[in-house]
Amino acid sequence: MNILEEIEKSYNSFAPKERTIAMFIIHNPKLVQSMTITDLAARAHSSIASVTRFCKKMKCANYADFKIKLAVSTANGDAAKQKDPSHTTLTQVNEFYKKVVQHTISSVDESVILHVTSLIANAKRVYVFGIGSSGLTALELQSRLSRMGIVAFACTDGDAMRIATALLGQDDLIISISNSGNTPEIIQSVKIARKNHVQIVSFTSFSQSPLTELSDYTVLVYNSLFLDNESFINTQFSLLYVVDVLSVYLLEDPQYSENMRLTIEAVHEPKSL
Repeated sequence: MNILEEIEKSYNSFAPKERTIAMFIIHNPKLVQSMTITDLAARAHSSIASVTRFCKKMKCANYADFKIKLAVSTANGDAAKQKDPSHTTLTQVNEFYKKVVQHTISSVDESVILHVTSLIANAKRVYVFGIGSSGLTALELQSRLSRMGIVAFACTDGDAMRIATALLGQDDLIISISNSGNTPEIIQSVKIARKNHVQIVSFTSFSQSPLTELSDYTVLVYNSLFLDNESFINTQFSLLYVVDVLSVYLLEDPQYSENMRLTIEAVHEPKSL
């Protein structure tokens, strides 16, 4: 794992000033190679001491050592490419999605997806938790599962999650969706669910977070905020990609596939006046 990947992996554990430094480096890896520590501190609205601590946290002897490791990362083609001003908006959006998918493919563990598929198939009920934008992804996953004949419910606010967890048992399954892995309402509800021996699956961007620590299985996705694209940030795209992958695996079951066919026919069947 190169230094840029290490920064992304550790991002969730950084202090606020360290996150600012990390994001600047992730978005400008080649530029940082030519910057002094004073320049980086100024551009990242931080201090020389903060940059030094950041380098130490990334297991580098000093700032010079950090820049050497950064140069190796960019030489291997892992760094984000500079924007091409000749690209049209359509091309730029296409490139954005392509990068998110490519990074997510490298993050997702297929064996975990298979385990999650099995858990869903054997669960009495599936509850999908998500707040804000992740709530929309939760609703989408709930819709997919329901149309396959799986008993599924989406909870998109704290009260709904707490009510659900109070009634869940060990035959049920919770799928928690949180890019950061720090969403307070989800963390609180999952803690209650664990006391009732409910199995927990999380969809998140960070392997080290309160949510992953509480989960039996974690499906890791790429966080699109790491891509330098200020005008277009879709934080849910990688999560929706995983929902698609999970759906395809589930539809390999003949009964789920038949149920989906029936629901599609029901939706598209001409309605009588």
